Amino acid sequence: MNGSERPIAKAYAPDPARVYDYLFDQKNCYTADRKFGERLLQACPTLQASLWQAHQWVQQSAAMLAADGFTQFVDLGTGIPRVPYLHDTIRAVAPTARVVYVDWDPVVRAHAAALMVRSSGVEFAQVDITDAEDLRHPDKLPQFLDLSIPAVVILESTLEFLSGAKDVVAQLSELFAPGSLLVISHMGSNDVSSRIDQIQKVFDEAGIGFFPRSRDELVTILGGPYFTAADVAPTSAAPVVEPTAKEKPIGASAAQQVAFFGVVARITGARGSEAVSLLHDVVVEAEMAAHQGSWI
Repeated sequence: MNGSERPIAKAYAPDPARVYDYLFDQKNCYTADRKFGERLLQACPTLQASLWQAHQWVQQSAAMLAADGFTQFVDLGTGIPRVPYLHDTIRAVAPTARVVYVDWDPVVRAHAAALMVRSSGVEFAQVDITDAEDLRHPDKLPQFLDLSIPAVVILESTLEFLSGAKDVVAQLSELFAPGSLLVISHMGSNDVSSRIDQIQKVFDEAGIGFFPRSRDELVTILGGPYFTAADVAPTSAAPVVEPTAKEKPIGASAAQQVAFFGVVARITGARGSEAVSLLHDVVVEAEMAAHQGSWI
């Protein structure tokens, strides 16, 4: 489906980008989004804390990779930007890094233009990442993005809204240069959390496609012939952004939590049979402090 063919988000219907904005305590949402967000929190009271933890893991991972020398970052399916902005986190470590926010949603584009302070080397691109032609169109991504050198490609809470996630990952592995990294946060399926069935039901009743996955399923998605295992050591340069008192989880049991997987994978460009480059494979749980990832 081309970006122009996608349904446009309406104020009277919940939109995932605006719902997540509400769950992050921001104000760029409508009544339908707030009601939907409250239904999600009724299904899983720790969801907001889990989302915060996953967000912080992505922010810290991006900062670590900026400290390791990466200079290009592409945030796919960015959603409505939230403070701290990703480019601010990255540029606190690497001031000349280039950052591109990508989303097909015109709602996101409008908010991105209004909320992000424009600066050289930071741009928004309206691209449908499920459409290979749209993604590869020479006029869609900013000219300062050099696809011949490695980039960090971020998919934060994006793949769980795509039924064709494996195809998207395969397209990315062909678009970005060998040595590029995928940084992915992804909600775990019901073999991880007993709450996920209730969350799934809320999305299903609203007619919103939602596809939480197990670790094995996520590894399968990454299992094209373009990824290989490697290791990225955390650096001391990653900033720690503490959640507010409201966002801090309160002693939830495992049955009440919803888990997110955090994965970093490297694109090799090879056409061999080996699949995945799991640089980091973590489970970010609501009971952890934002700065205490469990690297496993």
